Parts: sequence; structure tokens; C-alpha cells
Amino acid sequence: MSGWLLPASGRCHGAMDKIEAALQGQMLSAGLLENAADFAGDLVASRTRQEYRREVVRGFVLRALVNAVRRAGADDQLITAELEAHYA
Repeated sequence: MSGWLLPASGRCHGAMDKIEAALQGQMLSAGLLENAADFAGDLVASRTRQEYRREVVRGFVLRALVNAVRRAGADDQLITAELEAHYA
């Protein structure tokens, strides 16, 4: 069973490293969060419904980033209605 999990775990760490690198030292913006969430597509290695699954994973990551930014006390104007609609 662990053989199944190891490749996905490696992909997850790689994608999270890319997301972190994309955000590090940058001025926060809705566009920056969306671009960083795009790296989540690297996590999807499914043979079927890849586009749908990439979009779902991207939405989860975008929601996590938005929630983290809010908890960190970011300006409410950063989180636009359009940004929230992308993951709603």
C-alpha cells in the first residue's frame, strides 16, 4: 500500500515547494494567489477526467491560500468577490 502513497507524496511536496516559491517575497495580490494555485495541477496524475480534477485541486489550494491570507490579517480588499467565486 505504501507504494501507492509515495509518488503522490513526492508530487505534493514538489507542488507545495513551487507554490511557496511563487509567493515568497512577493507583494500579495489576487492574481499572485491565483497563479500560485495553478501549480496545484502538478498534483493530478489521473488517467481520466484530468482537467476536472486539476480544477478541483486548484480550487482547494486557492481556498487554502485565501484562508491563510485572511488569518494572517491581509487587507480585505485583496480578497475580491471574483477571487472567492473561483473556488466557491
